[in-house]
Amino acid sequence: MNKKNRLHRFISIVLVIVIVLSTCILLSSLAYSYSESNYEEAGYNFLLAQYDLRNIEYSSLTKEHSINLYDNNENVVAKMMIVNRDDKIDYVVLDFMIDRVDEFGFDQNNFVEKFKGKDKIYYAGALNYAYYDNGILKDIEGNSIDEITYFEIMETFVSYAHTLPNQTSGYAGFDSWTNIRNNANNLPTSTGYGGSVTNSSWSYIPGITVNGVANGLDFQSQTTLNNNYNKAFGKSITGTCAATAITNMFIYYEYRGFNNALLNNNIDYTFDSALTEIDWFNWNDINWWFKTVSGLESLATQAGYDYTLNQYIILNWNNVVKSIDDDIPIFTYIGVDLTNGGYFAHAIVTVGYEEFTHKYTTTEEYWLFGWKEREVENEDVYRYLRVIDGWGTSNQSRYIDFNGFYSTVMGIAFMLEE
Repeated sequence: MNKKNRLHRFISIVLVIVIVLSTCILLSSLAYSYSESNYEEAGYNFLLAQYDLRNIEYSSLTKEHSINLYDNNENVVAKMMIVNRDDKIDYVVLDFMIDRVDEFGFDQNNFVEKFKGKDKIYYAGALNYAYYDNGILKDIEGNSIDEITYFEIMETFVSYAHTLPNQTSGYAGFDSWTNIRNNANNLPTSTGYGGSVTNSSWSYIPGITVNGVANGLDFQSQTTLNNNYNKAFGKSITGTCAATAITNMFIYYEYRGFNNALLNNNIDYTFDSALTEIDWFNWNDINWWFKTVSGLESLATQAGYDYTLNQYIILNWNNVVKSIDDDIPIFTYIGVDLTNGGYFAHAIVTVGYEEFTHKYTTTEEYWLFGWKEREVENEDVYRYLRVIDGWGTSNQSRYIDFNGFYSTVMGIAFMLEE
């Protein structure tokens, strides 16, 4: 078969969140965090993934140096790592507070040169650097800036690390169609004025319904797949939600008519191959995304198919709508810090979406030579993803809350093609 892979890739340039775990369902007591001890490995792995995404070839890659980035309490809150790629200067900024890559750039020698000779660089978020020059605060371009305003921006940036969602349970983000519909329809009309709730938008890939799945579809749980694997190989693996999600995607492709999607026409063999192709036994918190993408591509090649692939390191609603409307399932990673100090992480498959719009009117007071009242029209939108959860409920009606419940939502839209 003459294959011509068509990869449509997307990645955000700034504020790229990479809070990731290789575990599933709180197997770690703490979320992964960047630090002085691991920023180099994290930086290299991130840049290598970006080079691969853009098909950037090079002969040599070496670290030039790094720059500490400070808050106004003299704490190092981020690190700029600078590398030389065949005499081109690239950089990446790793945020220690929120454990993410805030910013990166290629062939940026002129920009990086602006940091040289500065005694201390203050950081207030992506592209917002400052330093003192003879007691005068300046931005990285050398322009004098107001100290009060700059450090207010910094305080807002620093405080953001403490406003990310915290939940008592990651499971609470999952619900059924009946519950999300009833919750939407029971939204208050507010202050006695007439309100309305409409099911404003929805879509599902073929074979998926609000209540379950079509005949002929039988998604698997990681418990079943793990038990079969452990029995066959004498192992005791757990936490395989990513390989389970991938296997469920290939089960779906088989349903859609890709007759070779299940390798050897066997679910357990496909699961075993997924573990191998994503290099699951060598996953870590930094490399799992790159290995997952590579694994999906390898499995498609083994099955003998082309594919469409889109990467969303920040999965937003428009990404979901486009993929589902194009009948493409999405490998989806969700994560959130828990109030007990732990971290909930899970991989699922997004197969549909539901949107509800709540319109209502409120009475507000405003001042115009005395307090006056006016009616204000409001519109709130509530969104949910229809998912295959990788548990025993995979073939049931399962949704996750897409209204900010999870602090991290990432996705790989992936579909086989003839």
